[in-house]
Parts: sequence; C-alpha cells; structure tokens
Amino acid sequence: EFLQHVLGFVNVSYLSPNPQKKNVATIAEALDEASRRAERELADQPEILAAVLGTLGVSYSSQGKMDLAEKHSRAAMDIRRKVQGPEHPDTAGSMVALAEKLVAQGKYPEAEALAREAVAVFRRLRERGEVNPRGFALSLNILGMAVGYRGDAPAAQAAYLEAVEVGANLTGADRGMIATIYSNLAIQRGNQGDTDGAVAYLQKAIEEMRRLPEKPVTNLANSLSNLGSFLTIKGDYAQADTVLREAEELNRNAVGEKHYFTAMAIIYLADNSCEQGEFTRA
Repeated sequence: EFLQHVLGFVNVSYLSPNPQKKNVATIAEALDEASRRAERELADQPEILAAVLGTLGVSYSSQGKMDLAEKHSRAAMDIRRKVQGPEHPDTAGSMVALAEKLVAQGKYPEAEALAREAVAVFRRLRERGEVNPRGFALSLNILGMAVGYRGDAPAAQAAYLEAVEVGANLTGADRGMIATIYSNLAIQRGNQGDTDGAVAYLQKAIEEMRRLPEKPVTNLANSLSNLGSFLTIKGDYAQADTVLREAEELNRNAVGEKHYFTAMAIIYLADNSCEQGEFTRA
C-alpha cells in the first residue's frame, strides 16, 4: 500500500497522495512525500521501514541531498541495530551505507569507525559460513575510502586489495563493485605519485566496466577521464587524447554538455594539448 501511494503520486483525483493534486510531479517531491509517510505508516513493521528508509537514503544521495541521505541512512541503521541486532548482515550493510554518505561529506572519523565495525561483522559472518562477498567487499571499499581521505595510504591500499580478493568470484552486475575498487586503487596510487600503478588499475577498472551486462556510462567515462589525465602525465599524449575524447562523448550523451563530468573531460583534453605545446587548441 505504501509503494502504491508513492507510485500514485501523479494521480490528480481526490485519492491522490500528492497534496497539491497536480499531474506533473518531480522525483524529489515524491521522495519527500514518501519520507513524510514512511515512519507514520510503517511504524509497526520496522524491518520494512528500515528498508524503505535505506532506499530513501540512496535516492537522496543520488540527488546530492547529502544531509537528507545521511538522516535516512542513519535512521535505517538505528532501526536494524535495535530490531535485528548488531551482528545481522542487514545491520552491517546499513553501517556501510551510512559510512558512504559520511565519506561524501568529509566526516571521515565516524565513517571509518562504522566501516571498521561492518568489516568486523562480515569477517565473523564469513567465519560462521555465512558468506556475503558483495557486502564484505563493499565494506572494505568504504573503509579504504575513509582511511585514504584522511591520509593513511597504506591502510587504504590494504583495504582495497582485500576487497578485490573478497569479491574475486562476483559475477554479472556485481562485478561493477570490482571496477569501483580498481578505480579507487588507481586514485590512491596516483596520489602517491605512482602514475604507472594508477594507469594499470584504471585499465583494469575500464575492462571490468566494458564487460558488465549493462555498461555504467558515467562511471566508465570518469575512469576514462582519469586514465587520460594520468597518460598525459606519463607523456603518452596520443593515447590520452583518444580516451579523453571517448570520455567527453560518453558524458555529453549521458549527462549533457553543462555538467561537471563533461567539463572535467574537456579540461583534461586542454591539459593534454597544453603539454604538447598546442596552446591555441588548449
């Protein structure tokens, strides 16, 4: 019933869940209404409420509303801690989801603490034979991001490499997790001055993305942009130009001309031209 109300948000009849009864509604408006209704209508079904709140957290995050994303992710985690207990895989997953939102806001200490707690839960689950490689790999990836952003490069690399090992047998769309981890490893190596390592890991990430059942266009384009930037640093200007032009085209088609992702690809193209002395083109 709750889901039907959300999906019926553009209904204009007197039964419409949309308080303004208009036939054109934004996703943001539907999310806000779902948020208002969730705790009131699902209070007696806490596990379902936690799942809905978690989904709202992801949705708000994708809109860049990180304060609301954190709020809903934290509420989902708190419910699961209370109802399912701290050792349940769903609780650990909620910890990771919240940690990811905290990393995006630069709240690294709390993100690290939550990610470490989740990693410990997944380790114990694996020891008991309850294997959850995707959740475990994701928790290690977020831990790597949290410790990497606060400057602990060795700890970040160790977490990323373990994540790759844990997720080695993932298949299908779940392989996108491995591509993400390779991308993060590349940035971490690049920040350490290891340009060759950054290029190698980005190439691995791009290979993984190209093999996915549904190609993640913006992720692929951003990895290509980063690869082009590192190839420019290496002096491999021709290859850099090729991958950067692909990144620019992918982003123009996916997110449009007036988007940060597209702009970054163009900036890297200009940098590549500048390094070759082609200043007018740059």
